[in-house]
Amino acid sequence: MAGEDVARAAADWLVLTFADWLTFCVAGCTRTDMLESQSVTWCQFCRQTPSGDHGSTSDLEPLHQLEAILPEYEHIVCSYEHLQEGGFNASLKLKLSTQDEVQEWLEAFQASSKTTWRVQKTYPNTPESIRHNKYRVDLRCQRGGRNPSSKKNTFCPAVLYLVLKKDTFSQSRKSRSNDPHIQDCLSFHIKIRSTHNHEINCSEALQYRHVSKETIKKIEKLFESGHSPSSALNTLKYDLQEEMGESYVLASADRSVCPDLHFCFRLYYNI
Repeated sequence: MAGEDVARAAADWLVLTFADWLTFCVAGCTRTDMLESQSVTWCQFCRQTPSGDHGSTSDLEPLHQLEAILPEYEHIVCSYEHLQEGGFNASLKLKLSTQDEVQEWLEAFQASSKTTWRVQKTYPNTPESIRHNKYRVDLRCQRGGRNPSSKKNTFCPAVLYLVLKKDTFSQSRKSRSNDPHIQDCLSFHIKIRSTHNHEINCSEALQYRHVSKETIKKIEKLFESGHSPSSALNTLKYDLQEEMGESYVLASADRSVCPDLHFCFRLYYNI
């Protein structure tokens, strides 16, 4: 009986921890000071804040919802549409200028949103496309695969479109585009269709995430210090428990920060 009580208490605690996380994302992110720290603002070219209504709840609500999943960059919101079936469509722009910077943003977005994205379509550099874009890629949620037998496949319809516009040409000549975003150096364009048909921040979903580059670097340093795959993973879990405290149970289910032993062995023998 005592064992059953302990298991039941642990399950209740995990539910409370997840509820606390949801409260933080929804209620906690409704504070204007959080928007000021992360800079998620409406686009001055696409949408003006209603006159005399600056900072109203209706105007800031979409920004709060985006704030909960976006990384710490200065995001300009050109459009936002809340969908009745849940989720949203949004168009964003940032002042990034290289493909490496775009990849860094994507890594940060996957970490902050607790989602993993895979390439759905690429766009080769043809004479026509290179006139306008430096880089373009369509991404899909990793749980939107085509293999019906895969356990993680839920045919998720969520997609992410990334386009890096060309802002300079030969001899460092600036783009003559009439688009005010390009003229204001907002060259990185993002379209998000956040219509996930599965839970995101739960152990069942987190186990499918890719191991992050930061986690890989931590494990490699442990290998360099003489650790075996098993002891490196144990050390990683100990450090994670110290860092996360009461949130450790949910964090330990996240493969991006706490990979499985099989991954550690593969990494060990590939070094």
